[in-house]
Amino acid sequence: MRSIYEVGTFWITAAGALVSLAVGLLTAWIALKSAPKRRLFYGMSDPVSLLAPQGAEHGLEVRRGNQPINDPRLIDVTLHSSGRQSIDSTLFDQERPLRLNVHVPIIDVLKAVGRPPEQAIPDYKKSGSTLEVGPGVLAAHQKITFTALVDGRPSLDLVSHLSGVQIRRQQASTDQTVRRISFAMTGAAAIAFAIFFAYTQFATQQVINNSPSNSNVQNVLLKLPSFGKPERIAYGLLHSYGLNQVIQYKCLAHIWENESGWNPRLATTSGAYGIPQALPGSKMASAGNDWKTDATTQIKWGIGFIKNRYETPCNAWTFYQSRGYY
Repeated sequence: MRSIYEVGTFWITAAGALVSLAVGLLTAWIALKSAPKRRLFYGMSDPVSLLAPQGAEHGLEVRRGNQPINDPRLIDVTLHSSGRQSIDSTLFDQERPLRLNVHVPIIDVLKAVGRPPEQAIPDYKKSGSTLEVGPGVLAAHQKITFTALVDGRPSLDLVSHLSGVQIRRQQASTDQTVRRISFAMTGAAAIAFAIFFAYTQFATQQVINNSPSNSNVQNVLLKLPSFGKPERIAYGLLHSYGLNQVIQYKCLAHIWENESGWNPRLATTSGAYGIPQALPGSKMASAGNDWKTDATTQIKWGIGFIKNRYETPCNAWTFYQSRGYY
């Protein structure tokens, strides 16, 4: 009787399991790497009224010190730096703070709680209906909750002058988001396993019907490029500008990875746009009318801009490291 380890079915099934595990791990890695380097969520809890309508009708009132409050409410305003890198103070354009406007008077900020607790909370202050935060460091994965007493029914807007930071209003709790990502990765791994299991069954049949030498598990291994499409475009264009691709690409990649993460549709509140974060974005129209959407047009403009101002991307990167912009 032949050993199970000598049967082609065993080795093909084992190979399928290993490859499916590799695909699952690759899926998790891609999910992590595709997350923006710097991302900021902001949100506000449902306000809690401190004075019922019946109380106001009977002459009851709430005061803070000697100041009467007509419609006192408590709210929690949150900031969550959920990207892979910290948002440092150099990203605050002209050192202007984040402005969280609740559109009703802020009577007082009662407390500010950060998580994890060892991360320092940036300076903050209230100004009318606005809570001003920073400039300061918002560490990666840091979440700050400000508890405030306001007068009236609030609604939240954020005015930001951050450069190179993706800003989103909080729609779901962080825990829910993590669970969704975990569920997506688990599902992707399960799908990958099912695909490769089906493949191994097919390959097993081929082993039975044909010579074992005809089966080659290596043919199903995925080989991904080392960088994405915009990066390949930039690398290919550098030569046409008389620039050394091997040396200058590394410097160019450092700049644009920090500025936009190579996202051709990234727009900031300061007016910067696209992969090179042209300010204003309409400058890139000189390279093509499709500057709002086409990565090639944006990259051509960006390399030309760097060539004219700094001669090489590495000169621009040196300037960027000392100033935080280029």
